[in-house]
Parts: sequence; C-alpha cells; structure tokens
Amino acid sequence: MNQPLTWNEVPARYMVCCTATCPVRTRCLRHMAYNSAPASETVLNMLHPLVASAASTDGCPHFADGAPVRIARGFSKALKTVPHGNISEASRKICDALGCSHSHYYILRKGQRPLSPAMQDKLTAVLAEVGAPRPVEFDQYADGYDW
Repeated sequence: MNQPLTWNEVPARYMVCCTATCPVRTRCLRHMAYNSAPASETVLNMLHPLVASAASTDGCPHFADGAPVRIARGFSKALKTVPHGNISEASRKICDALGCSHSHYYILRKGQRPLSPAMQDKLTAVLAEVGAPRPVEFDQYADGYDW
C-alpha cells in the first residue's frame, strides 16, 4: 500500500489519537486515522490526550500497528475443501470461533466484510480441524489495515 490512509477507509467509531508527542505516533494506526480526518468531521471518537501522553516510551497500551497487512475476503473456496459430512460442523465451529451469528457468518463467507489476520488464523484452525487441507485459500486478498 503506497497511498496514504484516507478517512473513508477508517471504520465508523474507530478511536483515534491526536497526541503529537507520542513516540510511536508515526507507526500508529490511531494517529494515522486522526491525521486523515477532514475538518468537516466535527465529532471524533478520540483517546483522551492526557491518557495517551502518559504512555511510556516503551509503548502505548492503545497502540494499533499501522503497517499494512494481508486482508482476506470470503471463504467459499475453502469450504469446498471440507469433507461433505463436516460442512454443518464447520459452519457451527466457525461461528463459535469468530463469535458471530449465522447471518454474520454468511456475510463473511461471501466476502462482504474483510477477514483480519486473526480471523484468518481462527478460520484456518477450524477448517483444519474439520478436515480441510492446508494451506487454506480464501476467495480474495488485498493489502489493508488491521482495524
């Protein structure tokens, strides 16, 4: 990802940080999001500057890594590799692992919402558990941020 972060990419209600003295601000997704906010956004969900200023130079407890990651969308391809008799078990275990409802499961399966690296790891573990071969292939990949 060579382009700078734009405000349109920032999820609704994402907590931003405006602390200009933070030692990790140049690598922090929260600070990057704050810097991308246009003046027309009159209300922001913001980390209190005094709390952020109190963070040690070792790191901030609210730090969010701003490095691009590989985001996946959809796992229909991966489900096709699960033995037929294990599909319903796979669906149930995926919902449990991701803590989602069946309707959200279908949104994720179709690729309508991105799968973070942590979600990809959980899906890979569940699919392996129900008999899918590794490596697990998701439907699409793109570089993005791990919100």
